[in-house]
Amino acid sequence: MTLMAPIADTDTTKIIETLPTVTQSINPLAFVVGSIIVITVIAVTIFVIIKMPSTIAKTGQKLVHKSSESILPIALRIQKKKETKKNKIKLNFSLILIIKILIIIIPIILTFTSQFIKDQTFDFDIAMYVSVFLLCLSSIFFCIQYVFARLFAIDKQNIL
Repeated sequence: MTLMAPIADTDTTKIIETLPTVTQSINPLAFVVGSIIVITVIAVTIFVIIKMPSTIAKTGQKLVHKSSESILPIALRIQKKKETKKNKIKLNFSLILIIKILIIIIPIILTFTSQFIKDQTFDFDIAMYVSVFLLCLSSIFFCIQYVFARLFAIDKQNIL
């Protein structure tokens, strides 16, 4: 629809066009299904974010303990010590400490050696910054764990 409106001082007229209004109806079934999908995705995301740290911690703990238990008899034989409970506890603590330090250090060594790869997915500098940041973060959390264990007089066996 076109309307003509006169302008006050001149003889010309200005053309004003009005556009028809468009109303769009929402399909209720599509809205309900879409809402259910969005709510489900949000719920699963929140569940995974909450559950992930404990799962990672449990898996890491199992890995460290199984590795320590496997190495313990060999280490006792190398040191020519008897398999007494005291020796096992002392050596087990040391082995777990070494394994945890290795788990923290090996990724940064691998990241550093990745500079020799021709076709890199990520820029080497960015990978090193992220790797160093994660190394520092892991080291801080590792130290906090042992400081709290020392402050609250927790046995060495229980902080492993």
